Amino acid sequence: MVKRYILHIISIFFILFAINCITATPSFADGESSAGEREDISGQCDLNAMNAMYQGNNDPSMCWYCSVVVIMTNAYLSAVDACMSSVQELATLIAELGFMIWLAHYILLQVSSLSPTSPGKMLQEILVMGFKVALVLAAIKEGSTLIVDYFLNPIMSTGIDYGNEILKALISEYTG
Repeated sequence: MVKRYILHIISIFFILFAINCITATPSFADGESSAGEREDISGQCDLNAMNAMYQGNNDPSMCWYCSVVVIMTNAYLSAVDACMSSVQELATLIAELGFMIWLAHYILLQVSSLSPTSPGKMLQEILVMGFKVALVLAAIKEGSTLIVDYFLNPIMSTGIDYGNEILKALISEYTG
């Protein structure tokens, strides 16, 4: 009963936070205009003005949710940077020890088997598993760059392109 109550409170908090984030505008954050007024922003609607407003040098007039996103992203990246080397070392150790254990188990199974096994078939199985482990080790050592280059960057560039198109549409609506 208490868990359900706590979950309801947390879900209501997140819903209110999401509504606040969706309805927040730069004029709301700056306190420049009331809800009923529509201010003239034709002088601000160019890409350089938008870049200066949203990507300024920690300017207090910068929108508050841009600062939150920058702070959260920097915190995430610094946390990942701090733990990535130890995670890579541990994953490498697990992969190498796992291969050695598999190799010992496989050789013992083949030696103790009553059916005849050819050395070529044993060597083929060992090389196939060695190739798989080498592929895993390469993914562990170069995994972050592969993930960034082939997954994150395309998603981020798609989002940026989508945002730029929305910005262009808004600029053309307010200026034209």
